[in-house]
Amino acid sequence: MIWTHTGNKVFNATANITCNGVTMGGSIKINTAGITITLLDDFFLASFILHQQGTFEANDKNVTCFGISNNFSTNTRVLNMGSGLWTITATSGTGWSLATATGLTINASTSTIKHTNTGNNALTFAGGGFTYNNLWFDRGTSTGIITITGSNTFAEFKDTGTVAHTIKFTDGTTQIITSLDTNGSSGNLITLTGTSTGGWIISDSSGVNTVSYTNISYSTATGGAIFRALQKNGNIDGGNNSGWNFGWTDVNKPTTPTWTNDNPVGKEQYDQSSIEYDDTDIFYDGVNPNQFTKVAKPTTPTWTKISKPI
Repeated sequence: MIWTHTGNKVFNATANITCNGVTMGGSIKINTAGITITLLDDFFLASFILHQQGTFEANDKNVTCFGISNNFSTNTRVLNMGSGLWTITATSGTGWSLATATGLTINASTSTIKHTNTGNNALTFAGGGFTYNNLWFDRGTSTGIITITGSNTFAEFKDTGTVAHTIKFTDGTTQIITSLDTNGSSGNLITLTGTSTGGWIISDSSGVNTVSYTNISYSTATGGAIFRALQKNGNIDGGNNSGWNFGWTDVNKPTTPTWTNDNPVGKEQYDQSSIEYDDTDIFYDGVNPNQFTKVAKPTTPTWTKISKPI
């Protein structure tokens, strides 16, 4: 079947779609129970995918569209995202609008969702509490607020905006991640905060999440991983946080350094240029923390020579 119509398209039977590099006008609506719409090449759509019933099979193709919505439907729907890049071009509002979870199954596979609009309007990602692979906001010079709704799971949560902007997480929600990548620049901080003062949670089970030039507030970091937002890397503790490590500070090296720590993950570094310490204690720990002495941080961070623990 070859489409020549440029308006909205309604699918009431199983079909394949081939774009041949052409952007389809209008929206498409998948509107009948039990049908499957399958992409045969990369898909380009000027408006929304309205997924009200049936299965949308991306078939490992790339998808570019204004947005996707289940249009408040609670019918049985299956979204197979495949391994492709889903580029959302929405200029405002809710480009990813899958907040109605009833009846919906999302198989995210290894896909990436990428928001690319560089305008300054606010955008919302309504995740519906589903598990996704990668979510990426690549909005360039946009100052528009981004709001995340639902308690979602992401392999990677990434923002590569180049100017100061804010990401808000709905109060009371939990975002489970494997990797957090929010790195602003001097004078262009990324703000992570809640929608009000109720607080939001970010959770990761293992590893280290390190951010730079990020202003964080009303956040609880939990799950077992390390969440490191060192102030020396331009980060700001915006208040009402727990579980984040903001407190690392450089202090003077010993007059005659006598040993070097290889900087294991999560431990302090003592080498011939500087010592770093956190807000609680220092562990001299090159190999086994149980073999070394714990030393309280100094009131005034100016150190002289310290002997290596036995």
